[in-house]
Amino acid sequence: MINLLAGLFLGLAIPFLIVVLKEFFDETVRCKEDIEKRTPIPVTGNIRHSPFPGKMPVFEHPGSALAESFRELRIYLDAYTDEQPMAAGIHSMSPREGRTFVALNLACIIAMNYKKVVLVDANLRKPALHRWLDLKNDRGLSSFLEGSDSIDQIMFAAGTAGMYLIPAGPVPGNPAELLGTKAFAELVKELKQRFDFVIIDNAPADVVTEGAIVCRHTDIDLFVVRQGHSRKNSLDALTQRIAWQTKNRAIVFNDIRENSSKGLFQREHSEEGYFS
Repeated sequence: MINLLAGLFLGLAIPFLIVVLKEFFDETVRCKEDIEKRTPIPVTGNIRHSPFPGKMPVFEHPGSALAESFRELRIYLDAYTDEQPMAAGIHSMSPREGRTFVALNLACIIAMNYKKVVLVDANLRKPALHRWLDLKNDRGLSSFLEGSDSIDQIMFAAGTAGMYLIPAGPVPGNPAELLGTKAFAELVKELKQRFDFVIIDNAPADVVTEGAIVCRHTDIDLFVVRQGHSRKNSLDALTQRIAWQTKNRAIVFNDIRENSSKGLFQREHSEEGYFS
């Protein structure tokens, strides 16, 4: 009997200890409270995990809980200021946090609200939006900034009615210098005259400096943090080195899976192909 009790105790205690230690040493962001403990930047968007295979599920499944979470983010941007048009920068500290996914679906949900929106791929080093929308990338932002193309030559209808894309264009050798030119500032100014919203998808902020350059021309900057992937120490870097360069900033908590029986967030991995 003693051996049976000891075996039962160890059988329960060892797995419990493993789980506790795993939680203790887990340095990834698991819940909204992890963000609030690390940074004073407000969390204004809570994007649910996408159970759908497509890259633009808010368009394909407009009645889903995922689409509703993007509507809440859109409403926040609408309420942020009465002045439109607005230029919003979408950033992440590292790759695979869902920055491009958020930028694309936010642009789509805005267009579905009968607004004109243009999505700009400013990730000149590793562009992705043209592939996601099945468009060519032989001309785009880089060719415009180099003086080869006009605005109308680099703008393409995409996604849904009222939504347009400016792809990154051919990868240049000097992306930071191009984004720092007067031509980029003039481009954003012109786009704000043509559209209600300008959504700019940027390169990871902890890898390269281009995002900080783009921030000079945006009205608000949204930093994407992905549940179970983003590391807590990246929030320290966000607060200390990146976000102070922005005029107005907020955090979008992305890829949230919720355990409805306990009301707690759980870490689970998604299809990584839809996150960049």
